[in-house]
Amino acid sequence: MPTVSIVLRARNEAVWLPEVLHSLSSQTINNTEWILVDHGSTDATAEIAQAAGARVVSLANQNFSYGHALNLGFEAARSPIAVSLSAHATPASRRWLESLLLALDDPRVAASFGPEWPRSDADPVVRRGLRNRYSERQPRTLDPNGRLTFGNTNAAVRLDVWRRFRFDEEIPYAEDLEWSLRVMEAGHRVRFTPHAPVYHSHREPPATVYHRAFAEGRAARLLRRPQLHHRLPGLCACLLAGSLRDTGTLVVDGASAAEWKEALARRWCRSLGGWRGYRCGSAG
Repeated sequence: MPTVSIVLRARNEAVWLPEVLHSLSSQTINNTEWILVDHGSTDATAEIAQAAGARVVSLANQNFSYGHALNLGFEAARSPIAVSLSAHATPASRRWLESLLLALDDPRVAASFGPEWPRSDADPVVRRGLRNRYSERQPRTLDPNGRLTFGNTNAAVRLDVWRRFRFDEEIPYAEDLEWSLRVMEAGHRVRFTPHAPVYHSHREPPATVYHRAFAEGRAARLLRRPQLHHRLPGLCACLLAGSLRDTGTLVVDGASAAEWKEALARRWCRSLGGWRGYRCGSAG
């Protein structure tokens, strides 16, 4: 029986998947199985995974949700622990898996998750944002009454806990935040593990940023966890403060005119998308 099952969610990830699989093959813990949940890829994603020894689970387009994809992958797991890893998130070191699993030595811990580091092609604003978000250097247990930061991009989960608390397949986004809240409210612990980073960042066009922020806003309404920019006064303050921070970052980085235009457009789309998503979300 494998020590851990690594579940990769993928859709057209042929560019990054070989690098991710190579990193997985070099880990200090090697008694693992790989499961790729493929969401209708039209490139060589499935073939690359199979050639590397992964089992491929296909997910029909009409049935997609992040929660459904994870539940399918976890159902296929043959070990007591499953690691959720985005198929374009590359472990940053050979000790990534070992570090991620260390927190689970404590039987009270249901899940652990690690930071996301920017890739070399990330724009300067994204680099700053990820550095700030994952600035902690010490492990930390999440507070169910505090900010929810657990993420399935880079996480390890006890499958005995997951079987009692499956991911919600109906919500379109933030299934990881919703899951962590239910688990913590039931008395389990979720740990942040700063020494298990992955390289993961997106260089998304403004329209994609808007749709992602809209989904995040709806999820915040569902979870009753509003952020400052989800209210109109906070939206104005966040737009002003965020634009000033972005300006400073772009000046220091010596950004091009195109980078200025894209970065400021993303700032507006992120703030307005989150505000509108929260307004359109269901309070439950």
